[in-house]
Amino acid sequence: MSSEPKAVGIAGTMPGTSGFTMACFDAAAVPAGSPLYDEQALSALRAEVEALRRAVETIAPRFRSGNSIKVGGAYVPREEWEALLAAMEQSA
Repeated sequence: MSSEPKAVGIAGTMPGTSGFTMACFDAAAVPAGSPLYDEQALSALRAEVEALRRAVETIAPRFRSGNSIKVGGAYVPREEWEALLAAMEQSA
């Protein structure tokens, strides 16, 4: 991951207002409907995802050995945990 965020657009003033800005982006870089995040929020989200991944990896051996695992007072079936692990392995 680059230490310098790549600029994909520029914010300008919104005509007729003093409290809003608007932005234009190159459609090839940011297609219509793309979610927009500031770098700080994106970094925080990545940190949360990584913390969750580490937590799941820590407890994985406990639920791989049984049919279910108790989480927050409820038993979660093995199939649900296996699906979560498979999805996390694909996104890694």
